[in-house]
Amino acid sequence: MRGARGFGTLGGVLVITPAAVGRPAYARMARDAVIRTVLPGRALPADIPDSPALRRAILADALPTGAQATGLIAAWAHGAAQLPAVADVRTPQGRRPRVMHPPLPLVIHAVGAVPVADGVRPEIAPLAVALVDALRWGPRAAAVDAVRAAIDAGAVGLDDMRAWVESAWRSRSAGEIRETWPIVSCGQGRLAPVTRRAS
Repeated sequence: MRGARGFGTLGGVLVITPAAVGRPAYARMARDAVIRTVLPGRALPADIPDSPALRRAILADALPTGAQATGLIAAWAHGAAQLPAVADVRTPQGRRPRVMHPPLPLVIHAVGAVPVADGVRPEIAPLAVALVDALRWGPRAAAVDAVRAAIDAGAVGLDDMRAWVESAWRSRSAGEIRETWPIVSCGQGRLAPVTRRAS
């Protein structure tokens, strides 16, 4: 159902869009709690329970071809963050994806997609990578909260993230990782503020 231009199914689940039913009907169904919005412009029947697998499928379907969701949007898809206001995506260097109607504004990072395990959607970065990218490019407080939630839930450990942090640290697109990683890594997985000594 790439592009979500109407009704479609993902894994047998009906996905409803304003293009399929009209904006007034979509708004009425949302207001009457017949549907619940998963991503802006993409909803599910209200009786379908939320799950990371459904989030990943709906997000993957909404992405431009060749893009890989990362950062807070991928952490949200994995169930480890709140839905952000923008979607960070990884793309191959030198390639701009063609975007028709993304559900959220896209921030494109031409750093290449990361490989994923067999049987896993390649459109969504693995959780450890997504969290490191959130620390690089996302709002600091939201990124640290997402890392805290994932660590507390046992979904990821600092060791899982460390190799990706080292890779990001060496890259030209390191973003804020140099400032945020010490906040995350001190305290054996518990997040604590970093104090700097006056020099």
